[in-house]
Amino acid sequence: MNIRLPLFFLCFMASMHLSSQLVINEVCAANYTDHTDNFGEYEDWFEIYNTGAADVDLLGYYLSDDILEPTKFEVTSSVTVPAGGYRVVFASNRNTVSGTNIHTSFKINQKNQEYAVLADPAGTIIDVFWMENPNQTNHSWGRLTDGGATWGVFTNPSPGAANAGGFNGYAATPTIDIASGAHGGPISITVSSPDAGVTLRYGTNGNEPTGASPEVMGPIDVNATEVIHVRAFSDDPMILPSFIETNTYLIAEGHVLPVISISGPQIETLMNGTQIEPIGHFEFFGADGQLKDEARGDFNEHGNDSWAYDQRGIDYITRDQMGYNDEIHHPIFRTKDRPSYQRLIIKAAANDNYPFSPPAGAGAHVIDAYIHSLSQIGDLRMDERSHEPCVMYVNGQYWGLYEVREKVDDLDFTDYYYDQGEGEVDFIKTWGGTWNEYDSGTCYEWDDLVDFITTQDMTDPANYDYVKSVYNTGSLIDYFVLNSYVVTSDWLNWNTGWWRGKDPDGDKKKWRYILWDNDASFGEYINFTGIPDTSPDADPCNPEQIGDPGGQGHVPVLNALLGNEEFYNDYVSRFADLSQTLFSCDVMLSHWDSLITMLEPEMPRQVNRWGGTVAEWQSNADAVRSFIVDRCAAFNDGMLDCYDVEGPYPLMIQIMPPGAGYVEFNSIDVTDSPWEGEYFGNLDVEMEANPYGINVFSHWETNNHVLSDYLVDTAFFTFNQPDTITAWFVNETSDIVLDVEPAGTGSIKFNNTLYSTLPTTVTAPESVPLPMIAVEEDMFWGFDHWELENHTLDPGLLEDTVSIEVDTTDYITAVFVEKENYIIEITVDNPEGGYIIFNGQIYTDFPVTIQLLANETYDIEAILNEHFSFGGWTVDGLTFDGTLEDLTNSFFLDGTGSIVAHFIEDENYEITYDVHPIGTGEIILDGQVIPYYPFTEKYYEPDLERLLEARPSEYFDLDEWTMNHNIPTPDEDSDQITVQLTANDTITAHFVREFYGYYLPNAFTPNGDGFNDIYYVQGHAIDVQFYSFEIYDRQGQLVFETKDIEQGWNGQSTGDSEYYAQDGVYVYRLTVQSVFDNKQEEVFGEILLTR
Repeated sequence: MNIRLPLFFLCFMASMHLSSQLVINEVCAANYTDHTDNFGEYEDWFEIYNTGAADVDLLGYYLSDDILEPTKFEVTSSVTVPAGGYRVVFASNRNTVSGTNIHTSFKINQKNQEYAVLADPAGTIIDVFWMENPNQTNHSWGRLTDGGATWGVFTNPSPGAANAGGFNGYAATPTIDIASGAHGGPISITVSSPDAGVTLRYGTNGNEPTGASPEVMGPIDVNATEVIHVRAFSDDPMILPSFIETNTYLIAEGHVLPVISISGPQIETLMNGTQIEPIGHFEFFGADGQLKDEARGDFNEHGNDSWAYDQRGIDYITRDQMGYNDEIHHPIFRTKDRPSYQRLIIKAAANDNYPFSPPAGAGAHVIDAYIHSLSQIGDLRMDERSHEPCVMYVNGQYWGLYEVREKVDDLDFTDYYYDQGEGEVDFIKTWGGTWNEYDSGTCYEWDDLVDFITTQDMTDPANYDYVKSVYNTGSLIDYFVLNSYVVTSDWLNWNTGWWRGKDPDGDKKKWRYILWDNDASFGEYINFTGIPDTSPDADPCNPEQIGDPGGQGHVPVLNALLGNEEFYNDYVSRFADLSQTLFSCDVMLSHWDSLITMLEPEMPRQVNRWGGTVAEWQSNADAVRSFIVDRCAAFNDGMLDCYDVEGPYPLMIQIMPPGAGYVEFNSIDVTDSPWEGEYFGNLDVEMEANPYGINVFSHWETNNHVLSDYLVDTAFFTFNQPDTITAWFVNETSDIVLDVEPAGTGSIKFNNTLYSTLPTTVTAPESVPLPMIAVEEDMFWGFDHWELENHTLDPGLLEDTVSIEVDTTDYITAVFVEKENYIIEITVDNPEGGYIIFNGQIYTDFPVTIQLLANETYDIEAILNEHFSFGGWTVDGLTFDGTLEDLTNSFFLDGTGSIVAHFIEDENYEITYDVHPIGTGEIILDGQVIPYYPFTEKYYEPDLERLLEARPSEYFDLDEWTMNHNIPTPDEDSDQITVQLTANDTITAHFVREFYGYYLPNAFTPNGDGFNDIYYVQGHAIDVQFYSFEIYDRQGQLVFETKDIEQGWNGQSTGDSEYYAQDGVYVYRLTVQSVFDNKQEEVFGEILLTR
């Protein structure tokens, strides 16, 4: 197969040595179920092979998956690669070395075309393999012979053992001329392959092609929805079958939702209830019917009680190890910007399924998705399973109405949204029992927190502050408020998850909650938790009275924290806030109706596939809608029963002038004016006015409540009666001109906006303190002072960071002065000997002139290339802190100066390899073809022995080797020689043309005895394009002709396979031409045929 390499990679490889003692010998990023590491896991791995006669210790060597970052992982302890032996490296992202088990800090993604990189202790890459083409499952790439130059595919990888039984590669994946997806009617597809010598075979609807599958003999008609699988099988036994191309064609289906198609030999077995984990293909189509992405992975059951239904849910995981894709690269969910997903949940509404939810036919097919998406709309402080309704096909069969869900208990989720990845997440889940999803120690720390909250005094501010430092109390509040409002009856002892991140640089480092399965809500399904009332009249405080379901302390923790006045007010106020916003009837019903509207067009096909009626489903949906209406109506009475609140009282919040800003009223953001609602009394309120643009807050206005300060934008008070509250903003402004002097030496950041093009005029709000900063843009210019006419600055004119309160126009100038600086020049006497690191910056091109600030200390270091030693520094105008022989030095700059680093090259000799004439052949040096001529290598080892082989081009032969100072063995005329190099020399392989000539026998005996039965023209260096040979009998009749020099005359007459020419003399005409010129020859002669 042809391997394409990017240009930068080819240039990089050309700079490496032709050989190294350590080489990467085999690479596997497709290890799905083949080889386990010392942890029992199937990780990516690659093998290092020692081609030399001495052991090599990997201590200090580097491994990487990126040639631009070769020192990504360092081997920090002694691990030996024995002479002629192997060492397996696991690319597992564990970042550890234990004994001889090396686990890198990275994994290898084969579909992202990553690398396996080996670098020496200096960070110099000594070998690299580019994963340009992926492997199929459990295959590897490796050198066909240990340490050899040619790579191939191994279907039976051999980590830590000799490579054997390799193949040259895979056949190219076939292409289909019509894209998969929705089509209005029957189509006819054509399958093709860019490879010659392959047989294309196909299967349908999960029957993936094997060597015994039907052959593609022409166009394939697709008259109804069908999955087509095609694969190429090569005639060459060294070429493996191709990857499988899978296309689902949706013929005249007319869906308005996204479509998922899954296919594979055992997929239906899973979907029919057998809990296996089959491998199969996954295609995701948008609502427009167009393919968005596809992949291959494994599937498993999703759901517990709902697995007993005929319509089942599944989990899907894309596996990079299978070589098709590493993720589904498409922003599946309209509520998220995440671009790709490895793991997905495909649910058929679980225990709210219609028509299977008990009692039979009771489901609305949307409750769980509704509650999760409602939480997302309200931006509640939890993590939800994003949802998108869809249709699913299984091996080409319509399988009904589903929803694709984002998996929250997944490290890809926590890593993408919060930068909390593998090894940095504590994740606890309760479903009947409780377990740690990723870290075995997390329960103890959670248990300690529960113990602290439930045994210590939560009215103590210090204790409560500690709790808030490790526990997202807002997430706890939202978790209970939401589940209480929707009357969830299957939580706490089931379907409960909470987690935290531990990476200090990431987000969400406090314990927080997720939403799991909320099917059992709004009085539907079952009451596994034992809540006292599942009706719309259920009191909001019911969850506080149910003990400790699940035994993980969530209810006791809530009750303990409710003893804290701040938490109590936050908790009850959150009920009040959400009842006026997210939990208002208008919002909840509007969202419910929107989801039902999305499902309605698909429901007739759902019931046709699985039973029931559309009318029954609509009745179920209406029942949930009625529950929501009743819940809204009953909620206020429940709040009054549960908590020390009054009212609720009418409340209006106004913003004047409209659009000038917005108001935060507890957790309600009031952006439209006026806002009208009801709010419970006897609750503490925090209210803040926030201006838009150049507006500034002016004052509050209330009818009934008294504020401590009407001129402060943040107000605290106890709400206890009806009121109209108005936030007033003003926009009085003045124009200020900003400038710097000298021009271009700095910038000004005014009121949090940076201005670099100066002078400029800004419009500033009056009567409010505005920040102003003089920003140094040039390190050699520093701020000195401000100049202005009409204002004063706080703290003063000499400070670069000040505050100004504008009340009129002004011209403000930031004055900069030049800092003391000097110029130094750095160079090296031999650029091949190394480079310089000056003050952390690498310099390789010399001389270099650097401008530096005076009166500071600077560091300089000479870095030696291999085969060079340091000859010391020459310094003019500067004084080094160390000796002039020290590689690393420093100096204090108080004037101009120059520095020269001296590099001394080790003794060496150069050998130039050449061919003559150019283009007539090539030289193979120690098993590798020399890439160009003349080619020069420099050697530092004395008496080095090199194996050379002359390989002539077609029609050329080796004439001799020539060299001046070295001696070939066995002699200068042998194609293959060994040369012991002792001095500078030019070694040239001289090639000469083959002898041009031809020979025609004067007789032959076609009698079938096996000797001299065929008459051939024989020759050398004949141009076959211009060859022709004709034979005539004595009467001038043509009896034989050919233009193929390989074809001879067997004594038969032309065109008659049964007629043999008579014995006698025949005349020939030969037309022939040398490959070396364009002069044709025409030759005549006679042939004696005798039997």
